Parts: sequence; structure tokens; C-alpha cells
Amino acid sequence: MTAMALDASSIRICEAKSGRAVEQDASGVFAIHDQRRYVIRSETALVPHEPVLQVQPLSEGRLGTLYFQNYVGLAEMGGLRFRVQHAKLTETAFSRMLDGVVADVADLAFDYGSPTALPFARDDLAASADVRYHALAYLRHIMRRVDRGDGLLGHFLQIARVPHRCMEAEPKWSPVARASSLGPSGLLGVASHPERLVPIPAGSSLSRTGLGRRLPGSTFPAEVLVSARMESFDTHENRLVLHVLQFASELVRAFEGRETMNPDLRTDVRVMREELDWMLSFDFLREVGPLQMVPLQSSVLQRREGYREFLGHFLRLSLSSALAEDRHRWQALLDLKDGALLYELWCFFEVKRVLDVLLGKPGSANLAVTEEERRRVPWSAKLRYQDGQVELVYNPSYRRRSGSYSVTLRPDIVVRVERSSGWEALIFDAKLKFEGDRLDELEDQDPSDWDRTVAREDLYKMHTYRDAIREAVGAFVLYPGSRTVTYAEGKDIPIWGGIGALPLDPSLPTEDLRAFLATFLWPDASPMG
Repeated sequence: MTAMALDASSIRICEAKSGRAVEQDASGVFAIHDQRRYVIRSETALVPHEPVLQVQPLSEGRLGTLYFQNYVGLAEMGGLRFRVQHAKLTETAFSRMLDGVVADVADLAFDYGSPTALPFARDDLAASADVRYHALAYLRHIMRRVDRGDGLLGHFLQIARVPHRCMEAEPKWSPVARASSLGPSGLLGVASHPERLVPIPAGSSLSRTGLGRRLPGSTFPAEVLVSARMESFDTHENRLVLHVLQFASELVRAFEGRETMNPDLRTDVRVMREELDWMLSFDFLREVGPLQMVPLQSSVLQRREGYREFLGHFLRLSLSSALAEDRHRWQALLDLKDGALLYELWCFFEVKRVLDVLLGKPGSANLAVTEEERRRVPWSAKLRYQDGQVELVYNPSYRRRSGSYSVTLRPDIVVRVERSSGWEALIFDAKLKFEGDRLDELEDQDPSDWDRTVAREDLYKMHTYRDAIREAVGAFVLYPGSRTVTYAEGKDIPIWGGIGALPLDPSLPTEDLRAFLATFLWPDASPMG
């Protein structure tokens, strides 16, 4: 995570609170915990790397503090490796959630942001640094996280077995005896290429014809220009395939050249680059030219296996900036492996899945806006259901006077319903934390015996949301706990009309959330709507 070089024999690491030393295991990895501070002492000067490593200013660079926050899994810093054990999220659970979120974001971009124009510009494929992390997240998903037959390589091999080709008319010089016909271009070729005229042999039957007697200098063309039909792989469809592979190759090479990167991600990038190099070496791609237009109406791209999927990859990579305000969000997921951020995004898509079941698919979504003739990625996304009467909003902003009584507030997830009296909002905030006797991993074989309840300070925040946001009728924490906690304002107030917390565990079903949302959507109906 930093370019400095450290010698394990010259450093000492211990927990800041207990003073317990941390030793390397047999594989040379230091096992530490998230949300704990560690003191690192070195015989050589340390190079600070915010926020993970802070160097004490009066220590001549020899004393520092390690703090990995919500990091999950393997980390590397200056040649040293750390296995960060997250108290509430295993590496397997993190990977599974990340795969789901990457696929969900790509599908949102594909469903609601697909281009309608045919011209192609080089900048369309997220070339800017602001969105490259999400492009890499999607590319890693289709190359390393799904079954190979269903990923980029499997789709390419379907194309490579029988690549699409076309017949092109190519001008070619042919002996006169082999020319079956002669068009206007052939006659023009005879007149404009006198070097191809040869003397008519004495005694030739051609010399005795009227044409032979009239030809100047008794010469006749030895070859004529004819139009030959040739097979070519240089089609718009193959150009799109080549472009996707070239863009992917450029992307992974740019990341491979970075000095600092999560070690697991670096391994994936290297394998991806080798696989892309192999695909780009196929012979049929050598005669394929650069992409100039995207033939969205092509029956080959719409129907043929392999090509159809490559068109989807092209569109998803083109729209890879959706749901990320800048590159730092996806850098935090891929490189910094921020468990709390991932849980927030995962909760948003879990709420969306529940609404999809209750209301059907959303009719529209706002994922990006235009500002000053350039694309700007917003902090929020808004999905509309049932002709706009129900909305799901990710990370909205309630500003002072317009939406909040006090300061600007930005909850994680909001479900809004238009009633006869106006809009009512149900506020959700995702928290990868809990209080309880045991801080076990989410994938424990028997999570039913966990005593995990919501943190008191998070309930205080729900009070702030419900009291300050004008349209809020309820505010609830989503957390990987075992207890549902609700505080209604009065006896006749529905369960959603107050504050509380709802368990939302990546390893458990979401039936409780479905029932809760149904009572909010249809307060006069049965609990399940």
C-alpha cells in the first residue's frame, strides 16, 4: 500500500492498547484486526501513508501508528503483508457481496443508461481516471469472478470458433483469358495503364479481327482490372470485439504499472493481462480495423452468442461511472477493501430487490447528470416505481430549509411514497457494526445464538433524521444484527412510524425487510401487502 521497503527483522509491531506483540506467521504475514491501532517501530525511517500509516513527527520517522479501519483481507505495505481480520465480515463474504454489487451497478447502468446514438467516440469507454476503478471492478468481475464459460473468455471463444465475416469486392488484376466480364472500371484501367499492354503476336487470330486491326501499335492488354469477391473479418462487429479487448488490455496494464495496490488485486490484474494478451493474438483479429461506429441494429450483435455478450460488455464498460461519485468509491472497494462502504451499497441493492418483488421493476432511473457539457457522476441515484409514485433513492441530500430543518443531512437509502397528503419517506442508514457479547464473523455456522443488537449512538442518529427531515416518517438502521428494535411514537402509530433497527445479514434471508416495507407501502392492507 506504499512504495517504501521495510525489513521485517528491523521492525516491531504491537497493539497500542494492550501492548501485545504481533508476530509473523510461517508465511510471513502479520495477523491483525480491523478498527484496532497498532504501534510500529522501525530501525529505518518510515514513509507515512494516510490513513493506514501515520508517522510520529518527533520520532525521526522511526515510530508510527497502523490503523486499517474497515479493511478486509490481505494488505501489503512496503514488502510486508498483513492479514486484516474483520470482526464482522469474512473475506469470503466480502468477495461475494462485492461480486453482487458490481453486477448490480453494471445492470443498472445497462438497463437505464444505454446509448441511443450510433457514432462512437474514443472517450466513451471511461478513459478518465475518475471512473477507471469501476471499469476495472466490472472487468475483474467478468474475467475472474464468474465461471469462465460465462465470462469474457468464454464469450470470446464462442466468437473465435466461427468469427463473423463479410464478402467484399476487391479490385484485382487478372489475365484476360480468366476475366469473365469487364465493367467500367476495367475499361478505365485499360486506358490508364498502358504498361499492361503487350504486342499482339504475329499470326494471332486477334490480329485478324476488326478490334485487333484498330488497336494502336497492334497491342492488347495482358491483364484487366476485375472485381473479385473476397472474405474479410474486418466487420463492424469484429471491430467492437477488438476494441473491448484493447480497452481492457490498456486498463489492466495501467493498473499493473502502479507501485501501490492491494496484493490480491495485483494478482488478478496480472492474470487478466495475460489472458487478454492471449485473446488479442488470434489471427482473425489481425486484419480488423479500429472501431468507428457501434452497429446497434446488427442482427449479429443482437442474436449471435458471444457477439451479443460483447455488446453488453461494451455498453457496461461505457457506462462504468454510474453510482460512483468519483474513483475513490471504487478504489475503496477494490484496493482498500472497505467493508463498511461495501455493506452500504449491498444494503441499497437488497432494498431494491425487495421493492422489485413487491412492485415490479422500476420504470426509470437517474444515474448520471450532465453539467457544463461533460458527464458528471452524481452522489445519488433515484429509481422510480409505479409511474413515479414510489421512489428509491441512494445517498440523497436533504438541504437546510428545502428538506431539513437544520443542517444538510445525507442518509444512505430512502424509500419515498406519494400519498394524498404528500410525500412520506422511510429513512435507512447502513451500519456494519453492532453491540453484543460476541463479535463473530457473519458466516458463522449457527448465527442464531449471536447476541447482536444495534449500537445506541446509531439510534440517536435515527432520531436526528426523523426529527430534522420534513418528509421522514421513520428512520431505521440496517445492520448485520440479530435483533429487530423499534420505537414507535405512540400506540396507534404503525411499526415504521418511529425509529429503530432492522437486521440485514448477508448470510440470511430478507423476509423481515420485505414485510416491513410492505406495511409502509400499503399501510391499510395486510402485513404482506
